[in-house]
Formats: sequence, structure tokens, C-alpha cells
Amino acid sequence: MLQRHPLAEVSARTRRFLLIATVALTVVMGWIGAPLENETAPLGIVSFELAPDLITSQQIVGSWSIAEQHRAAFLNGLDFLFLLLYSTTMALFCLEITRSCGAAHPFLRRLGFLLAWGQWGAALFDILENIALVWMLVAIPWQVLPPIARFCAIVKFLLIALGFGYLLFGFVLVRRGRNLLLEGSSTP
Repeated sequence: MLQRHPLAEVSARTRRFLLIATVALTVVMGWIGAPLENETAPLGIVSFELAPDLITSQQIVGSWSIAEQHRAAFLNGLDFLFLLLYSTTMALFCLEITRSCGAAHPFLRRLGFLLAWGQWGAALFDILENIALVWMLVAIPWQVLPPIARFCAIVKFLLIALGFGYLLFGFVLVRRGRNLLLEGSSTP
């Protein structure tokens, strides 16, 4: 029996909609964030997320014009919507791979189930990161905020990367043939 998850019964139509919305918002956010890339912030907003200390984060913010700082604040606000989309979409597709594994692969099923929950964990870390970043952009920057944002960003990126890795691995197994997943065969 598949362990219970709040998204276990979401329809294929809803999964497709969420995937399209996630990809579309990813593209839009990339377009919005592109002007934030410069010599001080080569990764744009991601450089700000990963700034190790207050001096570095202030240098990054200082390298942006006032309009770019507003853009960064808007991007952080938009990220509150994005984190709901990407985490739910990733969780749904982790569960889909989990379903495809069948009873022959209990480890892969458990891993997928945990990674589905882990995507929502990534979203929680993203929320904490965003709060720290917004606070640094619009309020008094505290010494402790950049390390908090950095830690949260690293954990978020790690959980997302693990989810993507699981999805890629699962996709390859599914593409090689459902028999490999369902029967536990070592050959396609």
C-alpha cells in the first residue's frame, strides 16, 4: 500500500497544469532577475541568497540601482508564489515515480515518498530565506540575516537537487521499461 500523502490522489490534469505553471513562472522569474546579474552578483539574486556575511550582501545590494533593488524585492515577493508551485509540482512527480516503482522496489518507494515531503521542506526553508532577504532589502540589515539566508538557501537547493535526481533516475527507469520497475528485473 502506498503511504499516504496529501497529494497522492491529484489528477494527471492538475499535475500538467502545475508543471506548465511552474515552468512558465520559472521563465518569468529568470527574465525579471536577469538584470540583477553583474560583476558583484554574477548569479543575480542567487548570489544575494548565498552571500556569506553582511558585508557581501550589502556589496551585492549596493551594486544594484534603486530600480534593480525594487526588482529584487519584487522577485523575492514573487518567490512566495513560486515556492508553492515548484515544491508541489516536484512532490507530485516524486509521488508519480514512487507509484511507478511498484512493490518490487520498496527502497525507491520510501525514498520517493520522503523526497515528496522534502520538497515541502525546501519550500519552508525558502520562506525563511525570503524573509531574511526581504528584511535585508527593505529594513535594517542585521549581521545574522545573511548566514540564515545562506543556510536556508543551501538546504533548499540540496532538497530540490535530491528531488530532481530522484525524478531523473525514476524517469530513466520508466523510459527503459515499466518491467524494470514493476518486476525488479535487472535488464530492460
